[in-house]
Amino acid sequence: GTADNRGNILDAMGLAVTIYRQPGCTFCDQARAWLQAHQVPFAERDLTQDPLARSELARMGVFDGPAIVVAGQVFLSFDPDALRAALSQDVRGTPAERRAARTDQGP
Repeated sequence: GTADNRGNILDAMGLAVTIYRQPGCTFCDQARAWLQAHQVPFAERDLTQDPLARSELARMGVFDGPAIVVAGQVFLSFDPDALRAALSQDVRGTPAERRAARTDQGP
């Protein structure tokens, strides 16, 4: 069916995870495999084919991909512990805790 009843709380919450990738990106491949293994839904955008994806990254202050974005947090390398922490924060943290945990609070 269309419903996935594996109890994936991240999926139920509609967590936004996007991989902005380029061909030959090893860390993108590692991140994709890790996200799939942990049943985390994600989108992939090809920076070489998608000008809108490049614009989205630029608005986040990233002018050279690839990158992984988890609920607004930008990762420029594959770090399973950091990804796990970002995903856990979104699931378990309160909005105030999530705001306090962000280090990129600029204008």
